Amino acid sequence: MAQLNWQADPNNVAGEYEVIPAGEYLAEITASEMAENSARNGHYLKLELTILDGDQAGRKVFDRLNLQNPNRTAVEIAERTLNAICVAVGKMAVQQSEELHGIPMVIKVKVDPPRTANGKDYGPSNAIGAYKPRGGSVTSFGSTPSPAPAPTPAYAAGQPQGQQMATGNVPPWKRSAA
Repeated sequence: MAQLNWQADPNNVAGEYEVIPAGEYLAEITASEMAENSARNGHYLKLELTILDGDQAGRKVFDRLNLQNPNRTAVEIAERTLNAICVAVGKMAVQQSEELHGIPMVIKVKVDPPRTANGKDYGPSNAIGAYKPRGGSVTSFGSTPSPAPAPTPAYAAGQPQGQQMATGNVPPWKRSAA
């Protein structure tokens, strides 16, 4: 039990989740952390990105990189994505995820269609389709592999690292996915 001492405000009720329209946005990573996947056989890097300008300024977009996973394809996609992020922020070698925070880059946001998972229907959701430096060309995560930064010894040993991220702004379908 938690003591709240809270007074509800009927004029300040959270509305329905609205997806961010597909397009390119100036954004920065504002939080990150390593988390164990639901199968407890790997870890993923959770990223929170905040859009910095335009009509969507202040909105959050999330990404998950399966950096430790028995599925090699998932790891390869995550490594290409991390490589794209590093190139977009101009950091060719990083030791901690916090080194990627607060550096503006352009993200290509896409809208994924509605889906059903575990018997529950979910509406459309956002995903990040590409990362690029400000004024640079898009680096997407297609089938062409790119070298990824080498993991640190702590990461290679499976030790989670990174800043803890609040999950209050994470849509429910993003919280439970691994």
